[in-house]
Amino acid sequence: MNEGNGGAKPPQGESGHVSRVRRLVQSRGFNGFIALLVFVDGWTICLDADARARALATPAWAQIVSIFCLVLYTFELALKLAVGFGLWGQKLNLFIILTGYLEIILSLSANPSVLLSVLRAVRCVRIIKLLASLRDAGLSSLTQLENIMLLCMKDLFWSSCLCFLIMTSFAYLFVEIINPLYQSTDVDFPVCERCHRATSSIMDANLFLFQTVVVGDNWGEVALPVINNFPGSAALLIGAYLTIVFGLLNLIIAVVVNSFQNIQQGEEADELEADETSLQKIFQEIDVQGDGKLNYENFLEGAAKNPDFKGRLGLLNIKQDDLRDLFQRMDVDGKQLINAQQFSRVLRSYNRHGKYDIVRCILRQEDLAVAIDTGFSRLTDRMDNLSYKGQD
Repeated sequence: MNEGNGGAKPPQGESGHVSRVRRLVQSRGFNGFIALLVFVDGWTICLDADARARALATPAWAQIVSIFCLVLYTFELALKLAVGFGLWGQKLNLFIILTGYLEIILSLSANPSVLLSVLRAVRCVRIIKLLASLRDAGLSSLTQLENIMLLCMKDLFWSSCLCFLIMTSFAYLFVEIINPLYQSTDVDFPVCERCHRATSSIMDANLFLFQTVVVGDNWGEVALPVINNFPGSAALLIGAYLTIVFGLLNLIIAVVVNSFQNIQQGEEADELEADETSLQKIFQEIDVQGDGKLNYENFLEGAAKNPDFKGRLGLLNIKQDDLRDLFQRMDVDGKQLINAQQFSRVLRSYNRHGKYDIVRCILRQEDLAVAIDTGFSRLTDRMDNLSYKGQD
C-alpha cells in the first residue's frame, strides 16, 4: 500500500488548471470521498455475494451502484495520470479497474466461467483501496499502524513457520505413538468420532493440534477421550499444549512487541538525527564570522533575525529575557563563547512543548535548595557561636 498521493511532483511551468486538479486529488476531502465510495461499493459487493449464495437475484440498484463506483474509480485514475502520477504508483487502482470491467464483460456472457468466480473473489482487494484512501485522507494513526504491520510481517511469517514445525514434530509423535495404540486395541470410542482420524496422518494430527491447542476448540471431545483410554498420552498432549501455548505463542508476542519497540527507537533516532542537522544548520547561519564560535552578541542577533532560530525559541517558549540564561547554560566552560556542539546539546535537551520552562524551574529550585541549605548552615554556626559566648 505504497501508492499514496505524494508521488506526483509538480513540474516547473505547470498550468493553473493542472495545479488545481493536483491539489484536488491530493486533498483530504477528495480522498475522504473516495474512501466513502469504496465503502459503499464494498456494501454492494457483500449484497451481491449474499444473493448469489442464496440463489437469489442481485438487486438491480446494487449492480448499478457498483458500476457507478467503477466509473468513478476510472475517473479518479484518469485525473491522477493527467497531473503526473506515475502509472506504476497507481497499480492498485489499475488492477481494480481492469478486473472490474472484465467481470462485467464475463457476467454478460451466457456461460459464466471459472475466471468470473475468481474475479468476483478478488473484489476484496478494494478493501486495501479503502485503507489507502483513509490514509491519504489524513488518518495518521492508520498510516502508522500500516507501516508497523508491514515491517513486522517478516517476524510474523517466520514465527508461523516455527509454530508449524513444532506442531509437525508433535504430530509425528502422535502418529508414531498413539496411532499404534488404536490399531492394537478393541476399545470402542463412541463419543470420539475424530480420535482415530486425528492420529491417522501427520496432516490430520496437525489439524487436531491447531484445533485443540492453538484455537482451543473441542479439547474435551477429542483430547480427553484419548487421555482417558491411554493415560500415557497425557504427557504428550499436555506437553504440546504447554510448549505451543505458554511457550511458542507468548514468544511470538514478545518478538512482535520487540519489533514494535525497535521500529519506534529507529524512528526516534531518525528524528534526533534530523533535529541535530537542523540545529547545526541554524548555528552555521548565525555564525557570521564562520569560525565555529558564537559570542553573546552573535547569539542575540541570530535570535532576532534568523527565522528558524526564532521559531525554535518560540516553540520552546523562550523569551528575550531568557536568552542570557540560555546562553549561560550553553557556555559550560565560562569563556563567553559557545560552539555548535554546545548550542545543539542544550536546545536538544528541551523538547518542543515548553520543557524549557520546566527545566528552568527545576534548576532554579535546585539553586534555591542549595541557597537554603547554605543559609541554614550559616544560621546554625551563628547560633552555636552565640551559645558559646553565652556560656562564657
